[in-house]
Order: sequence, then structure tokens, then C-alpha cells
Amino acid sequence: MRMQARFEVTEGTGGVIDRWQREQKNFNAVLQSLSQMQLDKWREKEKEGYYLEYSLHFYFVWDPRIHHESDETGLAKFFSGKSMSPATNKCIERTRKEHADLLAEFESIMSGIETGLQTTGLAIERLATRSCSCT
Repeated sequence: MRMQARFEVTEGTGGVIDRWQREQKNFNAVLQSLSQMQLDKWREKEKEGYYLEYSLHFYFVWDPRIHHESDETGLAKFFSGKSMSPATNKCIERTRKEHADLLAEFESIMSGIETGLQTTGLAIERLATRSCSCT
């Protein structure tokens, strides 16, 4: 398992101020004046670098070939091409089963990592959850 950490600092509001201004539907002159004053303050703070967002991302990369390379009787043997069956259907079935097994193993590893990180108080959000539709 390889882990990549990425810390980002972004500056600005990302266009939220402009969107907020476009969505204003007030026809009252007093409310429009107050809104304009608020917009001016927000834009001034944005120019001064007041709005910063910090984000920390961890990416986990898992290569089952590397993970299993010492096990010549299992998946490494399949990946080396020594156990390929000439029957296409059997190869497809084997590949689907091994895919499901690898996916289950990866999910198990990731749930352990997630549990460990959650105990430190970090909020965990996975980029994508992929499900296996193998039968």
C-alpha cells in the first residue's frame, strides 16, 4: 500500500460572492444599499487574502501484484501467466472471481486504515465507492 499526502491552501471565495450578488432579488432600496455594503466588505477581505481554505488529502494506491508477489501459488502465479486455462469462459470466470477477491481484500485494508484515521479525530471521506457486480 502506497500513501500519498497532499496539503492544499486555496485563497478566495471561488466565485461565491458574485453568485450571491446575482441571486439577489431585493427591490427595496435600503436592502440593496445594505447588500452592496456587505459585498464591498467581502470583496475587500477577499483582496486582502482573508478567505483561506485548508485541505489535507490522502490517496492510497494498492497494487495486488506487488502485494502478492511472494505468493507463487496464488494470484502472482495467475498474473505471471503460468496458470492460464485455454478455455475462455474459465479464464473469464477466474478473472471475475479474482477481481471480487481483490476488491474484498482492498476494502478490508481500507476499512482498517479508515478506522485508524477516524480514531485520531479526522473526518474521512472516500472519493468513490466502487461495487463489484461480479456473479
